[in-house]
Amino acid sequence: MRGFTIIIPAYANDGHPKSKYHFAEVGGMIKNAIESVYNQRYINFEILVCSDGDNEKIKELVEDYEDPRIKYHFVEHEGEIGGCRSQNEMMQIAEKDLIIHLDQDNTIYRNCFFRILEEWDDETGLLIFRINHQVGIIPVGEKIEHRNIDLLNGATKTSIAKQCEMANIAPSADSRYYKQAEEICKIEGYKVKFIKDILGVHN
Repeated sequence: MRGFTIIIPAYANDGHPKSKYHFAEVGGMIKNAIESVYNQRYINFEILVCSDGDNEKIKELVEDYEDPRIKYHFVEHEGEIGGCRSQNEMMQIAEKDLIIHLDQDNTIYRNCFFRILEEWDDETGLLIFRINHQVGIIPVGEKIEHRNIDLLNGATKTSIAKQCEMANIAPSADSRYYKQAEEICKIEGYKVKFIKDILGVHN
C-alpha cells in the first residue's frame, strides 16, 4: 500500500530574524495545512514539518497532535530565507513512497491522495496536479484587480525526489525542482503525468 510523505516548510520570525512572517499570522495557516492532510480519506501518510528558524511555537503546535505520523524538524538556516535547505533534508529522511511539498499557506482537498493513486502506476515517477490560487491580487496601474489563477504542485516518487534539490532561486524553487525530477524520470525510464485536476488551494 503506497504511502505519502508530506513536507510542510513552516516559517515565523519569532525564531528567524529575516522572515516577514509572525507566528500569530501563520500559526492558523500551518494548522490548516496539517488538518488538510488529516482530512484525507487515505491514511497511510507521514507529515514532516520543518523550519530553518528555531520556533518553539511551531514545534509545540506539531507536538500537540501526539501522533507519531507527524514530526517537527529544525534545520539551522544559512543566511537565506526560503526553507529549501530544510526541505532538502526532509526529502532524505522521507520514509513513504511518494513525496508532496505542501506550503504552509496551502491546503489539499480531501480526495487528493486517492486521485493521485488513481493515476499512479509502477512506471510513474512524477505526477503534476494543480493548486487553485483562489484570489490573486494583481496591481494594474493604481488599481488592484482580483483574478483566479492556478499554481502547480505534484507528487514525486521518493527515490527520484531524493536525487533532487530545492533552491532559493527565481522565478520558482518548485518549478526548478519539478524540472529536475522530470529529467531524472527520463533517465531512469519513468513516466511524467500531468492531470487537470485541482487538488488543493493556495490560501
